[in-house]
Amino acid sequence: MATAPPSTPAVESVLARAAAYVQQFEREFERVVSDEHYEQRLSGTAYRGTQRRRTTGEMLFWWVSDASAWLTVRHVQTLDGHPVDGADDRFQRVFAEPGNPLAHLRRMRDESARYNIGTIFRNINYPTLALQFLEAAKAKRFSFTPAGADRIGGLAATRITFHERDAPTIVQDDQGRNMYASGTLWIADDGAVLRTLVHINAPFAPLSMEASVEFRMEPKLGIRVPVRMVETYEQRERGRVTERIESTAAYSNVRRFETSGRIIP
Repeated sequence: MATAPPSTPAVESVLARAAAYVQQFEREFERVVSDEHYEQRLSGTAYRGTQRRRTTGEMLFWWVSDASAWLTVRHVQTLDGHPVDGADDRFQRVFAEPGNPLAHLRRMRDESARYNIGTIFRNINYPTLALQFLEAAKAKRFSFTPAGADRIGGLAATRITFHERDAPTIVQDDQGRNMYASGTLWIADDGAVLRTLVHINAPFAPLSMEASVEFRMEPKLGIRVPVRMVETYEQRERGRVTERIESTAAYSNVRRFETSGRIIP
């Protein structure tokens, strides 16, 4: 049950604990892989009926410290229940290739976009996006407002809303145009992020994007990890929804990614 904002601790104190938590999370979640079950649903006036797509595979989460950014790579192994050719041990084979493994991973990330349905360009569909907004250097770009308190998974959580003020924005479209972020963060007393909700505003187009993520403790790693992400994208024209994409990603079997390859920043 939500309570009134006056019972919420000072936002500065909550944000300071959250920034320390995110810094630690980026170190501990630096190279992690999980199994992923990803379902997509496409509808809208531009399409006849509803289209669906289901993929399973692995998701690699890689914190690139030099760039202060996440590299997330989807490795699709099955498509609508059918095996994808050449999918076995794809991550490990990347590190056996000559050259920079990070460049190979980025190419693999871009190649995986072919499994997305619809025409809307998507570059926020990774569950660690909102955590970056809490980094000390990036938080200055946002305004944060306490919005009450909730209980998430049995834990007390401070609910904080945020709005991005400064440009260039953290999220941009494929042409480099600014897309302002807003949303809500649920932060535990120890600074742990329990849930995130991100809205993206594209002022140059009738386009909206939203992604919500749930985090839970993973005993094997001793940290909270993303377990579920729900995304919605809408493109409108003359008041009608011409394209709507709804996606749900479920993450399981989260483990450290081990490789003998040397990483070159």
